[in-house]
Amino acid sequence: MVTLLKLSIAAAILFASASVGYDQGISPEQLRKESFHCLQNAREAYDHAWADACSRLSGGLAANGSDCSLPRLDATFLNRDWESAKNYCHQQSTAGTR
Repeated sequence: MVTLLKLSIAAAILFASASVGYDQGISPEQLRKESFHCLQNAREAYDHAWADACSRLSGGLAANGSDCSLPRLDATFLNRDWESAKNYCHQQSTAGTR
């Protein structure tokens, strides 16, 4: 289960980052907007992965993933991937300013 969650978050991060500008000619304002969208998409992927894990653990009975407590190991993996996604988005947003 954890591997599937990690793969889905990784795929979402790659998808989210596709909009982040790599061109040095992009304005700082545009980079901020693209970074925001990257983070927003990564957060949505994290929320969906959390809800999916809760649903699986409850046998499909969990109505709202945000109301669920995951076992420490599952939560650790999801939280680590969320931190990686935030760092990735930040790195991509600053790449165009170097």
